[in-house]
Amino acid sequence: TREIHEAAVGAHLAAGRRALSLVDCASFEVMRRTGVRTAFAFDPHFREFGYEIIASCNKVTNNVT
Repeated sequence: TREIHEAAVGAHLAAGRRALSLVDCASFEVMRRTGVRTAFAFDPHFREFGYEIIASCNKVTNNVT
C-alpha cells in the first residue's frame, strides 16, 4: 500500500545505510504491522533489526558438481 511504501522510504532514509535496501525496509514495515517476528532469510539485516531468522548466511555453499 501507499502507507507501507511511505513508511519504508522514511525508514530507509532515516537509516542512512547503503547496505540496507528499500526492500528490507518494506519487509520490516509489513512484518511490524502484521506482528510477524520470524523470517526465513539469509539477510543479516533481519537479525540486526530484532527479527528471528530461520536460515543462516554463515553456512551457505554452492554444491554444484
